[in-house]
Amino acid sequence: MLALDSSNGNVRWSFSAGDGVKPQPLVTQTSIYQTKISPDQLFALDALSGATQWTYSDGDSVFFYNSITDEAPGTLFTCGRGNTLYALNISTGALNWKYTGSASYNVSPLFSNGTVYLPGNDSTFCAINAVSGQLIWKFIAGENILVAPTLINGVLYFGCGDKKLYAINAATGKLEWCYITKSYIFSPVFSLF
Repeated sequence: MLALDSSNGNVRWSFSAGDGVKPQPLVTQTSIYQTKISPDQLFALDALSGATQWTYSDGDSVFFYNSITDEAPGTLFTCGRGNTLYALNISTGALNWKYTGSASYNVSPLFSNGTVYLPGNDSTFCAINAVSGQLIWKFIAGENILVAPTLINGVLYFGCGDKKLYAINAATGKLEWCYITKSYIFSPVFSLF
């Protein structure tokens, strides 16, 4: 992993991750959060120096889909290869809580108003309290959820393997409506008038 100076292309720092890193690190002004393959780890690097700030591993999960939210200050949310959502202290990497669901999570969760919205690949869509890790509600779609949800005016929109676009109430998890399409929906598109 390299950090290059944008003005001249010179190497600012480098970090050896052994067998490699997964794509799409999470980058903030002060830190870079990345997953490492073999051993499976999530690590935090200082964005200016590349120094390791902390590492976290639960022993067997490949971490991915990292996100930080201002609604749960100081918390990094990440999913593992299995069926677990982790909430880690952003400064130390210590585990705040973990939620174990019925599905593996292959789509990035969404965070809003103190809630983690977690789409699963077994057709479940869960809302989790971002502070406590407790389940708020669970919605069952018709098939695997293929895209990260979009939240607009209190409604979650997402595509599914059953060729439907779903709209569910973000507070209650109740279906508002669904639209049947001719193909899979990989990314909802919205035009607000």
